[in-house]
Amino acid sequence: MDTKRRGALAVTLLWLLGVALAARGGSSHGLVAPHVDRAALPYEWRGVAFESVVIGAEAFALFWLLLRMTRWSPLVRTFAAGALFVALATFCILTTVTDMPGWYYVNTLWTMLVLLILAVRLVLELIALAIGRGRARRRA
Repeated sequence: MDTKRRGALAVTLLWLLGVALAARGGSSHGLVAPHVDRAALPYEWRGVAFESVVIGAEAFALFWLLLRMTRWSPLVRTFAAGALFVALATFCILTTVTDMPGWYYVNTLWTMLVLLILAVRLVLELIALAIGRGRARRRA
């Protein structure tokens, strides 16, 4: 399997993880009055669908930046994706309030997970770059 297919598979699995988290969060209704039977409350289909679409758009942006922008170096692509997801994480954190249904928090969690993965990728690319430069110096 080539690099683009593995990358597309990884982004798709990340998106599916986000959708699964949103689906799980749909059963949590946030802080409701203590006398309300939580089991009687309806499942949050609209919120879960909305959050799944948002996560899908973010996954597409991640895919496009990391795998389709081939004229940029992998390091630049990782920095661009990291900058986008830092902005998204900042927006998610600044708009979070404590009295929301469970699906509302999924985007923040998913964005933080993607940032962690991008940080690991960035470290690996910097190590590969340092090894490549070291080899080039030894040859010269």
